[in-house]
Amino acid sequence: MIINKQKFSSLSAVIAGAMYIACALFVAIFPNLSADLVGWLTHSDSIERSITLGGTVAGLIEVVIYIYIAARLFAWAFNKSVSK
Repeated sequence: MIINKQKFSSLSAVIAGAMYIACALFVAIFPNLSADLVGWLTHSDSIERSITLGGTVAGLIEVVIYIYIAARLFAWAFNKSVSK
């Protein structure tokens, strides 16, 4: 079985973008809980940040690009491993 690199990478990026938007909405609706969750995750005591439209769009673009590249590399490595 071979993974279509373009389809896999694109779908991964779209899913990551949707997850990022869902996360941004969660943070906008529950800012204190979100800060607590991130603080627990990163072992931080406090986080003083707010969500802005510009920051959300920049983060969305960033996560989509990173996931696309990671998925592309995964598909390439997977295809190499099964073609031997």
